[in-house]
Amino acid sequence: MPEISIIVPVYNTEKYLRRCVHSILDQTFTDFELILVDDGSPDNCGAICDEYARADHRIRVIHQSNRGAAAARNAGIDEAEGRHIAFCDSDDIVSSMWLERLVTTAGEKVLPVGAFCADEKHLGAARRIDSSIVVAGKEYPRECYFDLNIAGLAGFLWNALYRREIINRHHIRLRELHEKGDYNEDLLFTLNYIRYIDSVLYTGYADYLYNTHENSLSRGSQILMFEKYAEKYRVWSEFIKNESSSPDEKTRILSTTVLYFFLTALRAQSGSIREIKRIVLSNEVCECISKGDTSKENPLEIKLIREKKVLELFTYYQLIRLKEKIKP
Repeated sequence: MPEISIIVPVYNTEKYLRRCVHSILDQTFTDFELILVDDGSPDNCGAICDEYARADHRIRVIHQSNRGAAAARNAGIDEAEGRHIAFCDSDDIVSSMWLERLVTTAGEKVLPVGAFCADEKHLGAARRIDSSIVVAGKEYPRECYFDLNIAGLAGFLWNALYRREIINRHHIRLRELHEKGDYNEDLLFTLNYIRYIDSVLYTGYADYLYNTHENSLSRGSQILMFEKYAEKYRVWSEFIKNESSSPDEKTRILSTTVLYFFLTALRAQSGSIREIKRIVLSNEVCECISKGDTSKENPLEIKLIREKKVLELFTYYQLIRLKEKIKP
């Protein structure tokens, strides 16, 4: 049994795939299997995966029809044999110390979490995180997972190491919404997993390079922005309610943060009264307006939303768009 199973969903990333696989094979920690899941990729990714499998006995390939990244990861979980599971996207790369830093901090009920970066020159470097929020090398009880979220470390699949026994015992899998477009599946997976552990530990290093190119597997659709953040708000609210010893303060922080994205979603739908009404009247927006800190937002916009003046808000957005068009 390998210590770690690394699951990589592969779709239309021929340009990046070799770079990704080489970074994984270059690990200082070598007791792993690499499961490449070819999700019906229309390019040469499937053939490249098979080429690597012939060259290295640690690599296995799953070929399936296109069902989306979440389904591909689930297929990998079903086939995994390692004590732990790690995830990587086929257009990203990792530092040579990625696995070693995670596995050396992993315990029976401890979730080791690393940072990530978007700039290769910072790959593997110690990440500067506000020490008032989280300190590297220190174990934090489960309720502090929201604090790691504030620090930008929580809710991601690929910066942590999961115990396969916990995943399988509790039937934890990623939600599959391929037809609509996968979103929040990583957050839902991690929040489900976190229920069955005792503590979280931050390694202090940014060993994962997150690729932000246009076709990245992890990029969400702007069309689903409101749905995505409304669900984020609901599931984090539930976590805070069940786990936090200071729920009011955590809810204020959550509401303030998510409100920014709700306002962004509103502005993106500024040409549709129906969509503006749907968002403004939603329970999630109403709660964020009442519980969050709105002092840094546009006071007129907040006033119109608070008073649910949909037509006036629509007119306000139209005036802004008109000013932008006639701007010299």
